[in-house]
Amino acid sequence: GSEMCIRDRNTPLVTGAAGSVNRITAGGDVRLLAAAGAQPAAVQDLGAELSLAGASVRVDGTIVLPSGKLTLQGRDGVLLTGASQLDLSGRAIAFNDVLRYSWGGDLILESSQGGIRQDAGALIDLSAVENNAGSLRAVALAAADGQVALLGRIVGSASGHYDAGGTAVPYRAGSVDVRAQRLGNPAACLLYTSDAADEEDS
Repeated sequence: GSEMCIRDRNTPLVTGAAGSVNRITAGGDVRLLAAAGAQPAAVQDLGAELSLAGASVRVDGTIVLPSGKLTLQGRDGVLLTGASQLDLSGRAIAFNDVLRYSWGGDLILESSQGGIRQDAGALIDLSAVENNAGSLRAVALAAADGQVALLGRIVGSASGHYDAGGTAVPYRAGSVDVRAQRLGNPAACLLYTSDAADEEDS
């Protein structure tokens, strides 16, 4: 199949309308490019889902899906370059004069025959304020090339507490689930935890 290149010369990011579900599948490679020099605008639409699938998937730009779900499936590999920013974090939403906070979204990275790599400088944001943070799952189990290397920044912080029958319970920090034949420099992967977890580690 031929290569699919997603590039918007007018806006520097890919996003979705609230609650929308979008699936893009190519027989060849899929590449997402950012508009050079443009600054992303604020996105408040919640709960969009986006799936990109192809022979390989490479992200060079910004994908913003607040409290949403992003799935990247590359048969031969998934690459998040140092220019990539995947923002699935929660948002503060105003209802009249009251602020409510949404949860962190979910990111799935999968490769059936290759590896998964997040370069240094890349950002994955699953964080939330006054709500649960999101999750990251990376699966690369091919015997020869099944390596997962998360070398960029992963933010999975959660703040605040909720009332569970009179008991203050901290919101859940983000989670990372990696299934691979090998890990590439896992020490470079930094997961920010919740306030409660930080207190326990100190």
